[in-house]
Amino acid sequence: MTSDEFDRVEFLEKQKTHLEIKIDRLDFEIEEVLPEIDRSDSWERSLRNQREEAKNELEQIESDLLEALEEDNSADGTANEYDEY
Repeated sequence: MTSDEFDRVEFLEKQKTHLEIKIDRLDFEIEEVLPEIDRSDSWERSLRNQREEAKNELEQIESDLLEALEEDNSADGTANEYDEY
């Protein structure tokens, strides 16, 4: 794996982790905080939309990460630790 490829994979993994944390936080707000504070439907809708956008972005990051790893495997013909993705 070249330095650029490694940097790209590392960047995508950081983005993935960030989005997973964001989704968990939004899930918590929707499930735990929202019912207790009795906010408006528009606020709930906003949280759910943010969560959906984050999930879509996470799916794209995972796809990009998989693509980057497949490119690396095909380039050097070896397996690596990311094959589980």
